Amino acid sequence: MGEDCCHWHGVSCNADTGQVTTLDLRNSFQTNKAAEKKSALRGKIDSSLLNLKNLSYLDLSMNNFEGSPIPRFIGSFRTLSYLNLSYAQLGGTIPPHLGNLSNLRYLDLHSYSNSGYKLNANDLQWLKGLSSLEYLDMGGTDLSTLYLSSCKLRSFLLALPFVNFTSLVAVDMSNNLFNSPMPRWIFNITGLKSLFLIGTIPSAFADMHSLQHLDLSHQFLEGTIPGILANLSNLQSLRLAFNNLSGNLIEFVDSLSKNSSLEVLDLTQNRFTGHLPDALGNLTNLRSLVLRKNIFWRSINTCVY
Repeated sequence: MGEDCCHWHGVSCNADTGQVTTLDLRNSFQTNKAAEKKSALRGKIDSSLLNLKNLSYLDLSMNNFEGSPIPRFIGSFRTLSYLNLSYAQLGGTIPPHLGNLSNLRYLDLHSYSNSGYKLNANDLQWLKGLSSLEYLDMGGTDLSTLYLSSCKLRSFLLALPFVNFTSLVAVDMSNNLFNSPMPRWIFNITGLKSLFLIGTIPSAFADMHSLQHLDLSHQFLEGTIPGILANLSNLQSLRLAFNNLSGNLIEFVDSLSKNSSLEVLDLTQNRFTGHLPDALGNLTNLRSLVLRKNIFWRSINTCVY
């Protein structure tokens, strides 16, 4: 191969500086199982990669790292724009250090769904740091929370046919730039307990009986509150603050009073008018009621102003 690594297969260098910018070690023998197994890289991803200070492209996909974790030091490659670790038999928790890769445009962590090695994520707050990201694949990852708040997302992925979200309990996509309706796959997450989203209030909410916390604050919602929200029997907190919701609350609260689980109701700064419903007194578990900056004709001594 010679001593000049820039001429090695899978290695590319900057023509001016001679520094390595691309490392493509993808296992290309995918059509032949025997050849694929024989040619796959094994062991752990070595920290000697840190010597490649100007790496912008790293592909280690289709290898077999035998359940070893994604190393934290990958978060040190600040010039990285492409990272592909898919189907590489990695395991353990995805390190939040990946959030340091602010220049990353492509991230693929897809793993085999039937493999003994599983990637998981304690949370996805680190995704906020990926301000340049255009492509993300985390198929096969064990997720229990999905936090994508304040990520400048502009549209929902309307179809996720190959993702299993059965263990997902919390979704936060608030404070983004969505201009599309909520996708149906969100309402198919049967175990979801907390949901923080932007958009309209579709009728599909009526089927989310496991939901305990719903926050649709600051979402430019208009009109009356759909009665379907009052039918969420396990709901413990409902926050609809800082919207343009209007109308009389009597009918909604009458329905809501059948929900004995509700502890928090926040309707701050909307356009509600009229009498405060007597049925508020039937919410026996309510400990926080916030109604300020609306136009009501009667006060309640127990509410939080």
